[in-house]
Amino acid sequence: MKRIIWIIVIVCMAGVLRFWRLTDVPPALNSDEIAIGYNAYSVLTTGRDEYNTPYPFTFRSFDDYKMPVYVYVVAGSMRILGYNDFAVRFPSALFGTITVLFTYLLVRELFKRRDIAVVSSLLLAISPWSIHFSRSGYEANAAVFFVVAAAYVFLKKSYILSSVLFSLSIWTYLTPRIFVPLLVLGLALIYRREIWSKKFEALIALLIAVALLLPIVKMSLSPEGQMRAAGVSAFGNPDDLKKSALRTLRDQEKGLKVFTIFDNRRMTYAR
Repeated sequence: MKRIIWIIVIVCMAGVLRFWRLTDVPPALNSDEIAIGYNAYSVLTTGRDEYNTPYPFTFRSFDDYKMPVYVYVVAGSMRILGYNDFAVRFPSALFGTITVLFTYLLVRELFKRRDIAVVSSLLLAISPWSIHFSRSGYEANAAVFFVVAAAYVFLKKSYILSSVLFSLSIWTYLTPRIFVPLLVLGLALIYRREIWSKKFEALIALLIAVALLLPIVKMSLSPEGQMRAAGVSAFGNPDDLKKSALRTLRDQEKGLKVFTIFDNRRMTYAR
């Protein structure tokens, strides 16, 4: 009973840290929040995004092609709360708060120890990283919630719901395209016996995931879908490699060979 009280207190504290003066700290919407808010407003009022595309699967925005889930969630938030800054940030703060609860549930399911689960949820509740992203309208924060919730329901053997949640994480932000398939593969290998005992449900879950994610595969192979990856890739900016070569040449001319350990193309790509 005491641990239940503790987790209630921790979740409430997480909510206070994420919702208190939400529109004042940070003091203004950043460019991504404005883009999300405007597209949500546009879809809600006209059924089209800022480029006049009806109910798009991706939002072109700054040519970074944002994933759609958070934009549509913000549109729903605006429907209820009005066209304001709070409506843009509210879903992220809510996702961040609920993630604390699901972290408790996930860790308890993994380790079968409530004390470890309580400590884990407390650390997330007061984590500056989590608070920062929860207090701004970031899609990544919503994606974290879907991944944590999906992992928990997977461990509870609700494979269909887990499949939907994992798919939603990929439809929410770009990074889960990389690590969610690897995470699911790892879970499938570790819990293969449990999956085999419910193989029909697992097969249905797999088919649902394939159906939900096929459009993303097609989109990822298109030039538009690769623009964001090219923008953040170590191979996307040749100037970085040129700068690395100049630093290496400078180190060699000055006899500072030890610095070539850090000033080389391999370290440039690693960074």
